[in-house]
Amino acid sequence: MKDAHRRLARRGSLAGNLPDALAEDMLGHGTARSFARGEVVFAAGAAPDYLFIVLAGWIKLFRVTASGTEAVINVCGPGQSVGDTAILKIDGYLADAQAVSPCEVLQLPAQRIRQLMDECPRTREAVMGSTLVHLRELLHQVETLKVLNGAQRMAQFLLALAPPGQTGACAVHLPYGKLLIAGQIGISPESLSRAIKRLRSRGVRVDREIAWIDDVQALADFCGFAGRKCA
Repeated sequence: MKDAHRRLARRGSLAGNLPDALAEDMLGHGTARSFARGEVVFAAGAAPDYLFIVLAGWIKLFRVTASGTEAVINVCGPGQSVGDTAILKIDGYLADAQAVSPCEVLQLPAQRIRQLMDECPRTREAVMGSTLVHLRELLHQVETLKVLNGAQRMAQFLLALAPPGQTGACAVHLPYGKLLIAGQIGISPESLSRAIKRLRSRGVRVDREIAWIDDVQALADFCGFAGRKCA
């Protein structure tokens, strides 16, 4: 594994709270893998044998409803983990995971992580902390869906991409297509187009893969953005 990828994995919520020796043990059992855009990382219901840490690219977590509609749960990028339920000894993954761009991941055997949890309380605490991070993200998504309109949801999505501490003008790169963005923030593609148009009056211009924000703080005030979250 590249040094940059190792540092990235160490900063994640899973390994970031572990002592160096335990973190190196956990990550040292991992295998680097690559996925092409559109390739399935794992399927809902499949045996949850591995947890994955995203090193580069983006992975979509989703469920398919009884009517065949795809419901996007999250889109996870570098440093984030997917398939955490593999650690919990459940029967199968709870969602489908698919690469939405070329991806590099670190594939960690769940069995070894469970062994470390049995052997060391610090590992159990780290796993519980990582699970709590995911729970908070899901609660934030529920709150957003219930409280914010489409323009505010899109504003929050853009602000999550802005550099930490940014308050003035900046440009952000949209990491994936607008169809997936619409699914992630819980609106239709048509509603996303209308939301982008509404944001023009808030100093936001979107041109293909780039969004220009005139005033980050003013946009944060508009949508009640309180900090960075999973994009």
